[in-house]
Amino acid sequence: MSRTTAFLLIGFAATMLFGVLSLSALLLGRGYFVVTKPETVLVTPIPFVPNPVTATVTITTTSPTPDATPSADPTGSSPTAAPTTVVVLPTATNVPPTAVTVLTTQVQYVMALTDVNMRSGPGTGYNVLGWVAEGQLASVTGVSSDFGWWRVKCADGSTGSCWISAHTQYTQPAAAPVTACTNSAALVSDVSVPDGTQFAPNTGFNKIWRIKNTGTCTWDTSYKIVHAGGHLLGAVSTFFPLRETVLPGHTLDLIINMVSPVEANTYQSDWKLQDAEGKYFGVGRSSSPFWVKIVVPAASPTTISGLIYQDWNQNGVYDNGETLMGSREVWLVPGTACHVRQDAVAVAFSGADGRYTFKGNNSGSYCVGLVGANGLDDVASVALVPGQVLTDINLKSPAPSGSITGFLWNDYCLTNENGDALDGNCVADANGDYHADGMIQPTEGYIAGVTMLLQAGACATGNPVAVTAVTDVSGKYFFGSLQPGTYCVSMNAAAGGNVAILLPGDWTFPARGIWYQEITLLGNDHAYPVNFGWDYQLR
Repeated sequence: MSRTTAFLLIGFAATMLFGVLSLSALLLGRGYFVVTKPETVLVTPIPFVPNPVTATVTITTTSPTPDATPSADPTGSSPTAAPTTVVVLPTATNVPPTAVTVLTTQVQYVMALTDVNMRSGPGTGYNVLGWVAEGQLASVTGVSSDFGWWRVKCADGSTGSCWISAHTQYTQPAAAPVTACTNSAALVSDVSVPDGTQFAPNTGFNKIWRIKNTGTCTWDTSYKIVHAGGHLLGAVSTFFPLRETVLPGHTLDLIINMVSPVEANTYQSDWKLQDAEGKYFGVGRSSSPFWVKIVVPAASPTTISGLIYQDWNQNGVYDNGETLMGSREVWLVPGTACHVRQDAVAVAFSGADGRYTFKGNNSGSYCVGLVGANGLDDVASVALVPGQVLTDINLKSPAPSGSITGFLWNDYCLTNENGDALDGNCVADANGDYHADGMIQPTEGYIAGVTMLLQAGACATGNPVAVTAVTDVSGKYFFGSLQPGTYCVSMNAAAGGNVAILLPGDWTFPARGIWYQEITLLGNDHAYPVNFGWDYQLR
């Protein structure tokens, strides 16, 4: 083989190798692009302006800029601060536009591997508008037909006139930047317990808010509903994790079990949401808390009343005509064990009309019992809520036959204005004055129309409930159908109609100045006579 032939073969082999390498590089570069359709745009090539002083430069930056606009694609400078965009407005005019074919691509963002110039067209012959700093992203809107230049969004957000190099030593495709989501919420409705709902003290309830996720973050079980102020209202915790995931635009019912306080007042409990990073957010534009507001009203008194009667026909209910019992002791006992005699929280006595009454701030289960000689003669179970009125809790009494009866007589002694005895059965006192002797004489009369009182218990207890009886034309009074027990019989001369009948005057029996007598009945005893003597004065 001649030397000339050898050189020709070596040159041909080198040419083939270079062609293969060039084709490989081209195919490797195109692997970043996915082409869908071409686009033809007109760009105006503007020769590079060698003297920056003759150009108008607008700089938007917070960091130092290079001393001069770079003339090559990579700028050759490496700013260490935030990315800087320099927009150079071209000074050349009347340059004919050039048609450039732009291809679409699935690449959405590219990252600058070094500081890269941004030009007004796909080539180094176009004017430099600024640059993309190393490590920063540019938003891609297309690629040149030779795949050598990316068309990107300009600094002002416009598209179509800004290009950067697509060579892999300068730029490479990158993932979209991560944008943080936002948390916000809206109150759709108070599903339960509207504001101002009233609850009795110490009453349980469920508060339900319907909340909508109006932000861009998905709420998962790492989110919580947290107490943000006001009264806790018996909630067992100050925070509760969400029970399910809530996508943006979806709603969730938030439920908290609560208990009303004991004291009467208006109460509000505020709540907010908290994300996984511990940041709080509420509802509406101002991120306000959502709340529950309740009222515990002042306790209204309860009333229990009924009749004490003798159940003559044994049918267990009060019938008209059956005897009503006065001065009977009735107990109010807490609980439901009505067959067991317990300490009473309140005691009442039936009046002359047979009716007893309890009033107070009672709530819950109670027993109402009629006290007898050997325990409770009859009981009734009641359940009370504040303000409740029960009027027919009647209690039956065994038919007793005990009685107390006697006379009120005119114990006669006539004296003059000097206190001298003139007529009647008079005795002198320690002061030399005279008064009646306290003994019924055949010549003495009886007093009609006077009201006598019968009270249960000893006279010293001062039981305010009394049964009344009025003396008849013979001066006689009568209290019948009495249970065994202690009673106090009395007469108040200064009360009611007694004033006109008796005053002025004074008692002489059972003792001078004594107007009461204490009587104890055993079984069906009949106490007789239980008399009272009255001495008129100045008549």
